[in-house]
Amino acid sequence: MGLLILLMDYSATQKKKKMLEIMKDSRIGTNGTVILILYFITKTTLTSEIIMINPKYLIICPIIARLSTPVNAGLSNYARKIWNE
Repeated sequence: MGLLILLMDYSATQKKKKMLEIMKDSRIGTNGTVILILYFITKTTLTSEIIMINPKYLIICPIIARLSTPVNAGLSNYARKIWNE
């Protein structure tokens, strides 16, 4: 869901207040549906490619993904602090 909100924010070319409203809204909308469909197509394609290259990489990829979340959270700034200035 986080990826969906992020990409919907980027697809909205309005001001920062509008982007914060999108973050608070729980509905998905048309852009969200398209993004979600493209996400699953990409994920399926990449998984099949990884299996064809070397199936051992399927073990490594989730570990890297889990570790990247706290690293990104630690290195990034909180959006509401920056935009409420």
